[in-house]
Amino acid sequence: AVRCAIAELLKDAAPDVRILPSVRDARNLGKCTQRALQFQNKTASIDRTSGAVVGVTQVSNAENPNGTAYLSMGLSMQRSVFCLVPPGDTCVTSRLYTSIAAGCIPVVLCDRLCGGFKPQANYSSFWIRRSAQGFTREPGQLLRDLRRMPPDVVREHQRLMAHHSPDILYD
Repeated sequence: AVRCAIAELLKDAAPDVRILPSVRDARNLGKCTQRALQFQNKTASIDRTSGAVVGVTQVSNAENPNGTAYLSMGLSMQRSVFCLVPPGDTCVTSRLYTSIAAGCIPVVLCDRLCGGFKPQANYSSFWIRRSAQGFTREPGQLLRDLRRMPPDVVREHQRLMAHHSPDILYD
């Protein structure tokens, strides 16, 4: 359901939104992932200094065994203000930790996700959490909410994330 909602975001994406759908195995794509990939090229990359909203999910490394897809993903996340963290097979996903390492505010779409080192990390002070069910019902509402977030609130999320990242990333 989340992948279908992401496809809907891509279909109607504004120029300041970039979403890279995750593809683990290009031979076995579900219909929602296929739909998302169909709209993927319509999106544009925006630099984080513009204050633009940018959602990013993990890209495939299956066809790039030398890691270039992961490098590209990390660089995209580094230029992003917000990074979408939908669930994978479970709520725990490397997208959360990659977004924190890249300095991109995680937008968590899994109701049960609790990050590692919770007592030290205080995730709720910097991540943005939305109900997966609410997101699948109306995916565009998330973008509207992120766009309405005042710049000083965004900066505070970024500051707190930077403060807690050493507790999360073995830094």
